[in-house]
Amino acid sequence: MIFTRAGRTARPASRPSISGAPGLGPLNLRFHRLMDSSPCTHEGNGQDAGLWLSRNIDPSIGPQAVFLRHLAVLDLLHNLRMLGEEAAVRFNPRMTRLYSENITHVYLSSVDFASASKANRSCIPGAIAYIDDSCDWFVIDIERALEGSEPKPTAAMIESLVCITEAPMLLAAQDRSLKDTARRIARHALGESGLALSEQAKITVKRYGSKNLLRWLLVGTPLPASALD
Repeated sequence: MIFTRAGRTARPASRPSISGAPGLGPLNLRFHRLMDSSPCTHEGNGQDAGLWLSRNIDPSIGPQAVFLRHLAVLDLLHNLRMLGEEAAVRFNPRMTRLYSENITHVYLSSVDFASASKANRSCIPGAIAYIDDSCDWFVIDIERALEGSEPKPTAAMIESLVCITEAPMLLAAQDRSLKDTARRIARHALGESGLALSEQAKITVKRYGSKNLLRWLLVGTPLPASALD
């Protein structure tokens, strides 16, 4: 197992395949061992530390680029964890799974991700990342998730991550504008630029407070009664 700046990546127990797609067969993946030069603290056999990677990934994404993208993903996860605080990891089952020491990162090409996400019920339509509900896999379209020579999360990656980690009980939330406002606050805090709040959203933020809205979104904590008066 390997500890990195913002989390850990465990050696996958088996080769991931497309869940819930009889006859489709496994993805064309290879195990990518993280670079020996990584600024990490190793526990156990560092040779086993790594992730799964599409074999048909963009050739320009070499070993060094994969490593930098992996760190960028971990930094994004770290920042999300700071937003939800430890309560989110403890009480939100999606966050619990995402930050489990058993989670395996699977970085796919856009072509492979399109096939995998289509066959997997865990993936939200339009998202470029998902947590496979049938196992401990965090699956990402690594070609669209990050950009730049010093990789930064794209708006699509940030939006996907916020959507897949919101508290499950919010699925039945009737106030769509409230959820949209909370999502925008989270996306802005994670570095997405160009987001604007409507006048109604600004009133919502003033009424509840950004921190309370984030806890509602990521933990499921009820909004304070005083704000509802």
